[in-house]
Amino acid sequence: MANKMTPRERVAATIGGKKPDKLPIMVANSNTFICQYYGISVEDFLTKPDLCAQGNIKFIEEFEVDYCLTVNGYILYGCGPELRVTWEFVENNFPGFVEVPIKSEWILL
Repeated sequence: MANKMTPRERVAATIGGKKPDKLPIMVANSNTFICQYYGISVEDFLTKPDLCAQGNIKFIEEFEVDYCLTVNGYILYGCGPELRVTWEFVENNFPGFVEVPIKSEWILL
């Protein structure tokens, strides 16, 4: 059996086509879980980068995640004016867009 790898080594081995010591765990889009599990309000998560970082680090360490795609929502949701996108909070959930620059209907075939 191979020696225990660090998360960085495990992901690098996998990307390099080598066999890791175990299957790497990758998580994406964990924002809602982090807020609910650690009792962080969505507003604080989106407007306080240090709190967002602390929640993500805690999550990665507690659940032994090897690779976590951390999307900092305060950057995404803050870019509305220049892109003509308007975001709106619904209760204690992450914002959804309510105004977009393209107003035409999509045709699905």
